[in-house]
Amino acid sequence: MTDSVGVYLGSFAIAVVSGVLPVVNAELYLIGIVLAIGGIPEALVLAVSIAAGQMIGKGLLYQAARGATRLGTRRGGRFAVRLDHARTKVGRWRSKPYSALFVSASVGLPPLYLVTLVAGILDIRFRAFLLVGFAGRTLRFGTIGVLAALATRAGQR
Repeated sequence: MTDSVGVYLGSFAIAVVSGVLPVVNAELYLIGIVLAIGGIPEALVLAVSIAAGQMIGKGLLYQAARGATRLGTRRGGRFAVRLDHARTKVGRWRSKPYSALFVSASVGLPPLYLVTLVAGILDIRFRAFLLVGFAGRTLRFGTIGVLAALATRAGQR
């Protein structure tokens, strides 16, 4: 394993940013860093670090959506009407939020960014959101990291 804790902390920080700003691609970063530093154990530690960072970023988005919803409801007016309309549209998701969240976190469809905002608007339990999202993201990044490590191994033969 790489001795530098800085690689893992830096990866965590980049993941927090990528959790909030979708233009920062955590998957491409993970592939690049795994190709640079090594094997499967490093890839797995990076996957957990990046998944944790991403969920902190998504937690910030969730709380922002939740706060905007409460603020809009208190103010009334056009925003409240639009918010009620949006809640009605996504209301069908309420019956199976955790399976939809897990699929989004692990597969990427629908985009986790949007699912995070919807979860905040629908007031999905925050702890459950974080745990299910973290499990899905860990699976996603673990798979990508291990595949990148295996590709590195195959290229060295």
